[in-house]
Amino acid sequence: MLQEINQLSKVAQISHLICTIMEVKEMKGNDYVTCTYCGIVERGHICPYKPKRKKEEITKERKFRNTKAWAKKSKEIRERDKYLCQVCLSGKYNTFNVLNYDKIEVHHIVPLSVDYNKRLDNDNLITLCKFHHIMAEKGEISQEELKKLIPPV
Repeated sequence: MLQEINQLSKVAQISHLICTIMEVKEMKGNDYVTCTYCGIVERGHICPYKPKRKKEEITKERKFRNTKAWAKKSKEIRERDKYLCQVCLSGKYNTFNVLNYDKIEVHHIVPLSVDYNKRLDNDNLITLCKFHHIMAEKGEISQEELKKLIPPV
């Protein structure tokens, strides 16, 4: 009995699908399109359910990070610091791995938004792992501490 009900349910679903397909075929020309969120709608329909994309503001600092000068300087600083997190090497701030070379990023000690002219200064750049970079961005590692960790040339 239960199997018969399931089969009837499947038959009903299939017949509904066939009817829907037939209705779509009957629609003339290209007047209708399929909306991912609403289903079949008229062309030009503006969907109220589609999520809005947020546009990020393009700043001078953001543009700088896509330049060849930054790519070259970033590589130079990584080589200077031997591709190691300088905070991890010092053993401070919850260091788990002293020789951490995983997910290394170059950090501006004085942020670009504060002093854009120091963007390529060697004494303003240091390599940090992702964990310590986040801490430095939040201000949990002081700028003075980071400046002390810059290796001598």
